[in-house]
Amino acid sequence: MGCLITEVHTTIAPISADVSLRHVSPAVSVEAKEHIPLDVSALVSGTRLRDFITIVPRPASLGRVEFGMVCDVPYYDKSIDSYTRLTYVECDGQQYINTGFVVSESDTIEAYYDYVVEAGDKFLFFAGGSNGATWLSCYNNSAYVRFGHTASKTISNGVYNHYIKLKKDSVVMDVTTTALDFTSASTGPLQICGANSSSSGLYSLYKGKVMMIRVVGADGNVKLELRPCKRDKDGKVGMLDIVSGTFYISEGDADFIGGNEMRITEDYKIIDRVSFNKDKAFNTGFYGNNTTYIDVMFQRTSTSAAAYLFGLTQGNRLTGYLAANSSYWRYGNAYPTFSLATLKICKATVTPGKTTIDATSRTFTVNEFTTMDPIPVGGYKSGTNPITKHFIGYIYYFRMRHGDTLLVDWYPCKRLSDGVEGFWDCVSQTFIEPMS
Repeated sequence: MGCLITEVHTTIAPISADVSLRHVSPAVSVEAKEHIPLDVSALVSGTRLRDFITIVPRPASLGRVEFGMVCDVPYYDKSIDSYTRLTYVECDGQQYINTGFVVSESDTIEAYYDYVVEAGDKFLFFAGGSNGATWLSCYNNSAYVRFGHTASKTISNGVYNHYIKLKKDSVVMDVTTTALDFTSASTGPLQICGANSSSSGLYSLYKGKVMMIRVVGADGNVKLELRPCKRDKDGKVGMLDIVSGTFYISEGDADFIGGNEMRITEDYKIIDRVSFNKDKAFNTGFYGNNTTYIDVMFQRTSTSAAAYLFGLTQGNRLTGYLAANSSYWRYGNAYPTFSLATLKICKATVTPGKTTIDATSRTFTVNEFTTMDPIPVGGYKSGTNPITKHFIGYIYYFRMRHGDTLLVDWYPCKRLSDGVEGFWDCVSQTFIEPMS
């Protein structure tokens, strides 16, 4: 069946013959009312192409289908009908993607990730060419970075890194900026979670989780943004480029491992992090006890004031307390402490008997306890008093469970109607807004 686009209100992309896979070639501007023949036999009513176009069926007697545009809505503000967002994709050293996208000298690469620490090069991304290469290699507690034809830089601070912002002349790892001695770049297509060559095949395959990879041009426009997704029709897990609509699955020996589903609606927008400035806290709705597990990725933006990442004291405690130069994690009667005078991004895991911050662990003895109120996030509650000692910084995710039962799985989200930042809970599939 053929069809015509009768009106265009924004930049769209031509669609390939296999429309059902949503493979989209590079975007081109299309003048309003230009007629473009497409084969839409595989599509159904309500399906969107690249979040812009809504298919509106007409009676067969008309001999065509018209397209109506979703006007003036940025690509990241709309849900994607053919895919379900995931919290992350995970690699175990067998997954690989070749995006075909070539990074230019003026581009910036950003990524959020959580890698497995072990020996040997593990490329989160790689782009090799005749005159140089661009890469991030995770190796033990160090990172090797390179942009184009220049010597690689080693960044080793003895802890994990969770964020990179790589440009031709500098790299930011979490909050540490290092200059790069750039000369020139002629790179090949951007490869994710490893590298591939005709002589070596697949090599330096990544192990760990990937939350987002983004390429931004010199003008500030996003050119490529890979987000974890699951293709609904066959359950394939991969990375969706929300700029072009291209879905990438693993070309390696195994499929990606998917995180939890984020069935976010079009009234909300996924964001990188939730900001805290002594202005908000969130109610998990669940009590703490001696079977409580908490995972949180956070970044404090000030060490000048005491603040609680989460905290409740009512006879027994379950707290993540950030002091000026230390971090105190209270679990019942236990009191493991850490030296944490840093503004970098950290991942903390609190479990019965052990608390771990990035690569450092402290063990403790667990006693029976149950908190009298649900655990708050972003502040501290003592007895019946209001929440105080609010957190200052960012939270990238927060998970809490009792034993094997997942209670909350929060990822940053913004409500579009009023701009309120909160979390999307992947357990209840609802928006969690700040406490009043």
